[in-house]
Amino acid sequence: MKRCFVLVIILVLFCFPISLLAQEKIQGDKKDYPQINNKEGIPLTEMDLSEEQNKKIENINVDYRNKILQLRSQLMVKQIELKSLLRDSNTEEKKICSTAREFRLLNVELQKMMINYQLEIRRTLTPEQIESWRTLENPPAKRGWRP
Repeated sequence: MKRCFVLVIILVLFCFPISLLAQEKIQGDKKDYPQINNKEGIPLTEMDLSEEQNKKIENINVDYRNKILQLRSQLMVKQIELKSLLRDSNTEEKKICSTAREFRLLNVELQKMMINYQLEIRRTLTPEQIESWRTLENPPAKRGWRP
C-alpha cells in the first residue's frame, strides 16, 4: 500500500513539471517587477541588453531549464521517500541513511547546476552589467517566472 502510494506520487511529480513547462510564460511585461534598490541589483529583464545577449541568455535558459526541473523533481521524490522511510518502523537505519545521502547528493548537483547557469549568463554580460546584475536568478521553473 505504501509503495503504491509512493509510486503514484513519483509519477505525479514527474508529470507535474512538464505541465508547468507547457504553461510557462517566459517573456512578460517588465512592469511586473517591483522597484528594487541598487544593493540587490537589477534583474536581467530590466537590463539594457543587446539583441545578441538576449538570444544567448534565452539559449542558456533553454539548455538549463529541463535539467534543473528534472533535478528538482528527483529531489522532491527523494524527500518524499525519505519521509516515508522515517515514518516506517520496519525500515533499517542503513536504508534511511542511504536515502538521505542520495538526497544530499542530488541537492549538491542542483546547486552546481545553478552556479553553472549563473556562470553561463555571466559570460554574456559586460563587466558593467555584471556589477549591476541581480545574481542567483534561477532558470524558469514555474509559470510566471521571468529571467
